[in-house]
Formats: sequence, C-alpha cells, structure tokens
Amino acid sequence: MGAGADQKGTSVPQVMTQYQLYVQQTMQPSGPSTGTSTPDPTSYYPQQQYAYYPAESTAYPAVDQSLVYGSAYATGVESPQEQPMGGVPNALSLPTKLPEINVEGVLKRLKQRLESIQEIHNAHLRESDNNSERLQDAALSSTNLRDTQGDVSSEYNFFQEMRGYVRDLVECLDEKLPLINGLETAALTISKNRANQLLERRQQDIKDQSVEFMGMSHKAAAGSNMNRSEKKAARVDEEARQRRGAEREARRARRRRARKTENQFQEHNHGTSSDDEVTDSMLVKFKTEKECIVTEQAKVFEDVEEEFCSLPAIVNRFQRWKFSQGDSYSDAYIGLCLPKLCEPFVRLELLCWNPLEANSKDMESFPWYDTLMFYGFRNEDDYDREDDDIKLIPRIIEKIVLPKLSDLVEEVWDPMSTLQTHRLIDTLHQLAQDYPTISADNKNTQLLLKSVVMRIRRTLDDDVYMPLFPAEMLDNKASGANGFLQRQFWSCLKLLGNLLSWHGLVNKEQLLELAIDGLLNRYLLLSLNNSDVDESSIAKCDRIVSSLPVAWFEELEGDSTLRQLEPLCKYLKYAAGHIQSQAKESDADRKKSRLLVKLIIKQLVNMKAIDHALKLTDDISLKDMKQIVTS
Repeated sequence: MGAGADQKGTSVPQVMTQYQLYVQQTMQPSGPSTGTSTPDPTSYYPQQQYAYYPAESTAYPAVDQSLVYGSAYATGVESPQEQPMGGVPNALSLPTKLPEINVEGVLKRLKQRLESIQEIHNAHLRESDNNSERLQDAALSSTNLRDTQGDVSSEYNFFQEMRGYVRDLVECLDEKLPLINGLETAALTISKNRANQLLERRQQDIKDQSVEFMGMSHKAAAGSNMNRSEKKAARVDEEARQRRGAEREARRARRRRARKTENQFQEHNHGTSSDDEVTDSMLVKFKTEKECIVTEQAKVFEDVEEEFCSLPAIVNRFQRWKFSQGDSYSDAYIGLCLPKLCEPFVRLELLCWNPLEANSKDMESFPWYDTLMFYGFRNEDDYDREDDDIKLIPRIIEKIVLPKLSDLVEEVWDPMSTLQTHRLIDTLHQLAQDYPTISADNKNTQLLLKSVVMRIRRTLDDDVYMPLFPAEMLDNKASGANGFLQRQFWSCLKLLGNLLSWHGLVNKEQLLELAIDGLLNRYLLLSLNNSDVDESSIAKCDRIVSSLPVAWFEELEGDSTLRQLEPLCKYLKYAAGHIQSQAKESDADRKKSRLLVKLIIKQLVNMKAIDHALKLTDDISLKDMKQIVTS
C-alpha cells in the first residue's frame, strides 16, 4: 500500500496482541525499579476481566475466584494465574473447555456471600448499638459527675477541715498532758501524805503501848549504864510517848462519846474502830493543798479556744462526721480513737475523785459522763451492737478509771479501815456490774486486783501486831496489858473481816493464803492459845466462823473442812474438852458448859468439819444435834 494507506491505517507495531504485550512486559529486567509495577494476572484473559470486573465498578469487594471462573477451581483445571510467569504461554496449555456455569451454582454462591455480608452487617449493627449505649452511659456519667461535683467538693473541704482540726487538737493535748500529769501526781501525793500520817501515828501508838506494858520504858529511864546525854534523850522520848498517849486517849474518848450518841445500845469491842481522826492543823493543810489543785485545774485550758478545750464541742464535731459521713467515719476507726482523745479531759475532771473518802462524788455524776453517755445515737432505732461507740465509756473506765483506782489502792487505801474497804469493794462491784470490760480477763482489772493483794501483804507485814504477855501480867488488871491484848485481837479480827469481804473479787487461793494462813492461823489463833478458854473465847471463835464465806463450804464433799481451817477446828475441839473438864458439879455450870459445847459443835458444822463435830456429840442427843445442824 502507498503513503495514503500509512496515513489512514494503523501501523503494524501499533496493533499488538495481548500476548505480545505480555511478553514485552515479562522480558523486562527483574528486580525493583522506579516506575514499574507487577503485572495484573487477570491480563491473561482480558475478556474474563471485563466480563466479571467492569473497570468502572468499585463497589464490590474481592470476590471468591471460584465465583469468577466457575467450577474450574473445583475440577482441578489449571487457571491462567498458575501458568509460569517467565515465558510465553503455550497455546496447547490453554483450556479448551470453559467450566460449566449454571444458575443454581451462581445463586448458591451469591446466597452464601449474601449471608456472609449480612453477618458482617449484623456484627456492625451490634457494635453500633453497643457504642450507642456506651455513649449514653458516658453522657449520663458526665451529667452525674457535674451534678455531684458540688458534693465531692464539700466532702473534700470537710475532710481537709477535720484533718486540720485533729492535727491542732493533738498538738494542744500534747502540750497540756504534762500539766495534767503533774496535777494528778500532786493530788495523789496529797492523799498519800494524809494516809501515811494516819498510818504512822497508828503504828507509833502500837509501839508506845507495847513498850509501856512490857516495862521497857521504865528500864530504859532507870538504866544505870546510861550517861547523861543518853538519859536526857530517854527523858525526851518518854515525854513524847506520854504526850502521844494523852492524845490517843483523848481520841478514844471522843469516839466513845460519838458511839453513845449514834448507837446507844450496840455492843462495841475496843479495837474495831479506826483511829482516822485528824487534827485541825492536818485538816487545814489538806484543804489548802486541795484548793490549790482545784485552782490549777481550772487554769490548764484557760489559754485555749473553746473548740479545743471543751469536751462537748470536740465530741460534737466527730458526731457530725458520723451522722453525715458514716462510711468514712467507720473506715477511719474513730470509735477506737475517741477514748484516747477524751482521756485528758476525763483525767482532769477526776483529779480529786477519791471513792475511799466519805461523801465522795459518784463517778457517773461528772460532766464528762453525761457528755459521752449518748454519744453517736440519735434514737433507739440507731442502736447497733457492732458500733464501736457503744464501748466508748467502758473503754474510758478501763483505760482511765481502773489505773486511777490502782494508784489509790497502792498509796491511799488502808485495809485496816472497814469503811474504806467497803467503799472500794462497792465501787468495784458497781463497775463490774455496769461495764463489760471490767472482767477477770481484762489486763487493767488484773493489775488492780494485784495491787489489792500487794497492799494487803504490806498491811500483814507492817500493821498487824499481836503481843505476848506473861500470864501474871494478863491477870493484873491494873497493868492494862490484857486490855491492850484484847484491843489488838479485835483489831486483827476486824482486818480478817475486811479481807474476807474481797470474796468474789480476789482469787480464792490467794484469799485463803492471806486471810486464813497469814492472819487467822498466824495471829488470831496465837492469841487464843495464849488466853484462857472461857465464854469470851468461844464468842471470838463464833465471830471468826461467821465471817467466813459460806460459798467456801458449799463446794466441799465429805466430812472434812478446808485444809487451812484445820488449826481452828483443833482449837475448838480443845476448847470443848477444856470446858467439859472444868465444869463444876452444879447444874448451872453443867448447863452453861453444855451450851458452850453446843455452840462449838455448831461452829464446826458450819465449817463442814463433820468429822470433828462427831467426836463431841457423846453427851448430845439426836434432837439437839438436829437442832444444831438445822439452826
């Protein structure tokens, strides 16, 4: 063809088959290069590409190749993509038969694809719903946080305020505690000095009487071996002894007049009254020192703001915390901390409290007790047994009152005083009855009872004295020795009753050791054995037996009494035999002797010493024995 054909037609190089284009592309150098891209394997069969993947359509995702090429993949026919990429495809290797495509297969695959897409769509819907719910929850939480922002802010301010208040309160109490400790020591010292003065005076009186009746004073004054200075000192001592004796007799006379006024017809045994009369100078000094303590007591918190020195103001703050923020109040264990915070104020109010004194103020009448009695309770419906605030006052009694009582027992209490002993025992019984923390297992209770036992031991060692006089001196009524002996006996018998009053508080074995072994067998029986057996001796034994706790004998089995009471039983047997042997022939003497023996048998029966009582019943009828046992 000519030039016209070249212009109107298409040159041969411009018309290239797809295979030639493929060869040209695959013959290019391998390896990464700029501007080149991996050929699309679908270019092998461009008619299929255009049939199933229109160029203008981008709405469908990658489709399973089995849907595009029919069942060729299922029948094992080699697809065009599996042909080697390095050379020209062989015409013989091309499929000669297209896979069969039917409507059912296409519909089945479309249905499977649709179900898969629907599952994905449903998952997206569920995720969308969850996101919507979370969004709503977030919006609601945001609204709630905005609404509660004010409450949280107020709570934060409240806790910051309480933190600062507690810190300032603790600093204030740390500063005032040394002052309170000093006042407590001073108040205890005042009572201790007064008690020691009375104790020393009583011991000196006993010593003076012992020297007087033993004749030691006269021997000392008339001693031929004394020089002038020694005789002068002896005269001075004698004059002081006589002065103390006159004061002692004057106090006894005043007590006798007081007894006649109060109890005109009551029998009294000399030695059973406590010589606790104080002189006017001692009384004035005691009152002056006590007033100084009270004055200093009022000055302790005078430079402190009321919110830090007033117990009602302090507990009201914590009570408002409990009512407004109950959970945080419990988490902070305020119920356990309050007794420690209240301790300085309670101790300050109890500075001069002494239950051993007459007309002592009842502990429950103090202001601190009224303040703390109903702390933390608005009405009866709020009562909770697990609430620590219920134990506020019991803990204060345990931590403050019991140690104070221990100090009073060690330094002030006089076991020889029946009034002081009964006041102390009544106080302990009331505390044990009203407050559950006062029990035998409590540490402070054990320390208090230990102080009681130690104080009794000291009394037995220092204050008990039983003189031993010759028989001729006791028979001499003018000497006064017998009167001194009787006074000491009844004083020891009074102490025995005081010690046995601790039954139920002090351990039984300790009480038997102190009262029976340490006092009855050591001193009282010694006096009885060195005195004549008569009606007064049997009366003394009756007082001894009647003072013994009945509970000791209720637990006994058999016919024997307590081991510690065997010496008393033997003395009663001896006394009964002596009375029977000394009975005269007259009917009156025999009747009197018979009555005394019956009284002795009754005493033995009351002590459950049946074995000893049976040995004395030879002359006693069964009717009398029944009357003795049942009376």
